Amino acid sequence: MAGACRFVRNAMIAAVRDEYREAGKADVRYFSLTKRFTALRHAPDTDWLESYPYRIPMLALKGLAITYREAFKTKGRRGLPRFHSKWHSIPSFLIDNQCARIEGESLRISGLGWVRLAGQDRYAGGRFLSGTVKCERGKWFAYLVREVEASDEIRPGEIGIDRNVGQFATSAGEIHYLPDLTAHERRKRRYQRAMARRDAGSRRH
Repeated sequence: MAGACRFVRNAMIAAVRDEYREAGKADVRYFSLTKRFTALRHAPDTDWLESYPYRIPMLALKGLAITYREAFKTKGRRGLPRFHSKWHSIPSFLIDNQCARIEGESLRISGLGWVRLAGQDRYAGGRFLSGTVKCERGKWFAYLVREVEASDEIRPGEIGIDRNVGQFATSAGEIHYLPDLTAHERRKRRYQRAMARRDAGSRRH
């Protein structure tokens, strides 16, 4: 399944690239990508795709369309989609509640059948929405997204915040802005370079 999704993704990227080279533009909307996929699925050389569920490769095209849209919106700063290598990319595919369902401790995926889930599910009562099936270190894992009721419980403890976010919001809706530490970082690096030039154990170290 992951190999078929990778093949479809790479085929769509190649088709968009060739169209752009010939016409100077390309239609990368999700609707257009699904039409390309349907044609690819019925083509004589790639009709083997018909043995796979139609929905799962379609989910990969939805993410591809979003990547193209963001790349064009930012004029290439976000980067165009890249081909996925068979040997250097992590095998994975997307699922949702139209092509998969959960019953008890088992997950049924269209085209694959029932798969037993291991581990403890803290949100077993939530409605299954979507997920990612991924191969890591030779084993397959399913990362599932469920719809659960929001909790007002406040858990004590420290949290980590990425300093690049600029601002963050609390659960109460308060906005906090992080200070600009650029000058402090420059000063820190200057002192670090000065200390590195001094001999260890000296009076100035």
